[in-house]
Amino acid sequence: MGHGFFERNPLAVYAIIAVVMLVGALWEWPYVYYGALRIITCLVAVFIAVFAHHQKRIVVTWLFGFVAVLFNPVVPVHLTREIWVPVDLVTAALIVLGAFIVRDRKEGQPHDDLTGKEE
Repeated sequence: MGHGFFERNPLAVYAIIAVVMLVGALWEWPYVYYGALRIITCLVAVFIAVFAHHQKRIVVTWLFGFVAVLFNPVVPVHLTREIWVPVDLVTAALIVLGAFIVRDRKEGQPHDDLTGKEE
C-alpha cells in the first residue's frame, strides 16, 4: 500500500488534536478541558522537541522545550485568560510549523529551516 500522509507523519494526528484544542480554548470550557489541553500540548511539544533534537535543529528543540514547560500539567503556569488566549493561538501556529519542520523527509533531502544545517 502507498505511503499516506499520516504514515509519513505520525506526529500529525497528535498535532492536529492539540491545535484544535488550543483554538477551542478561545471559548470557555470546564476546568478539565484545560487540564487535558495542558497534557496534550505538553506531550506534542516534547515530541516535536525530541524529533528536532535528533535532526540537530537546536532553535526548534529549545522553542518546543519552552512550550512543554509552559504547558506542563505537573507544575502549571497560571496566567490570566487575557494572556492565555494569545499564547494558545501562537502555540497552535508554532505546533503547525513545528510539525512540518520535523516531518519525515526522504533520505538526502536538505533541511529547510534556519537551524538544521547539513553537516
